[in-house]
Amino acid sequence: MDGVAAVPLRIRPGMDVFSAYQNQYIGTVIRVWPGKRAASGTENSARETGSTIEAVRGNPPLQAEGGAAVSPTAHIGSKTLGEELGPFPTEALGNDGPINQSAARKYGTGGSEPDVVLFAVRPGRINLGPLTPPLYIPTAAVRSVSMARVILDVQRDQIPPEWRQAPHVV
Repeated sequence: MDGVAAVPLRIRPGMDVFSAYQNQYIGTVIRVWPGKRAASGTENSARETGSTIEAVRGNPPLQAEGGAAVSPTAHIGSKTLGEELGPFPTEALGNDGPINQSAARKYGTGGSEPDVVLFAVRPGRINLGPLTPPLYIPTAAVRSVSMARVILDVQRDQIPPEWRQAPHVV
């Protein structure tokens, strides 16, 4: 991974990866490798949508009528989670998703690396662990990133053979 510069994309384990046209599910991110940020002018064209750097660091400024700035998450109207309404609440069984993905926890966007060089993806919908060899995708192949979705610039049948080989990183 020498000579490969990181780009400011917030990719974290658990995100879903889709093809260029978003019609093919590639897999789930299982690991990321952070690196040094690319020098100005050398970053790729990938962009982050949905949860921008400003939104991750705090709240994006929203202009209300009359010019006042309003925070989209400062006031949480109800403490009742939708999961508690049924049909069968699973929080007591260990499901921490509804709490981790609440407005108070910035919709589950914590724990991501700000500058990623490479990320590993477990392909397919069925996770067979070590029986399914991962894909190792460079951030240069990322078209866009939204809250829980990474969009690549290739379709599934265009995945380069190099992505199937483990990188020489620590």
